[in-house]
Amino acid sequence: MYKVLIFIFSIFLKSGILVIEDFKLDIDPITPIYWISNNQIFVNEEKRAFIYDIKNRKIINEYEKNNLEVWGFNNDKIFICNAENKVRETIEDYSTHLTKSDLDENILLDIELKPTLEVVECREDIILKTVFPIEEQYFIFTKDLYELTEYKDISLSPNLRYSINVDNLGKYQVKIFSIRFDKILTLE
Repeated sequence: MYKVLIFIFSIFLKSGILVIEDFKLDIDPITPIYWISNNQIFVNEEKRAFIYDIKNRKIINEYEKNNLEVWGFNNDKIFICNAENKVRETIEDYSTHLTKSDLDENILLDIELKPTLEVVECREDIILKTVFPIEEQYFIFTKDLYELTEYKDISLSPNLRYSINVDNLGKYQVKIFSIRFDKILTLE
């Protein structure tokens, strides 16, 4: 199946039907990027979080933040998560204090967890992962903590027009996919 898709993709590229543009993003996110809409992303850096318009290539809203906070976006809401880890004295002790709030500082979640965790994605259901030296595992917190069998962040926009990729040097790049309908009509 994948070979067929790659073959069709290469035909579209060679015939000029599919055009790919790319540009670099000057960002340094500490968590995965959240797609807000077809053209906008939410980026969480160490000292700031912001909404970036890919189509117009500019920051729309910018927020100052604390280094320890992980900000996220889900269902048109911005969330702020904080996982504070502490040394356990006994096996029964909790090692992670997890909080989640909204922009108005309303506490939405305040809970103690036993595994030592850090926030990967702050959203309605928080994605967490274990902290080294514990074997890396991913969890989702809904009303309880559940282990995930796999975790992948989403690099394609909802309309599949944009893709965000990270190169070998850790730099972010946006690829814009466009279909040239005039080329389709001239194919015979």
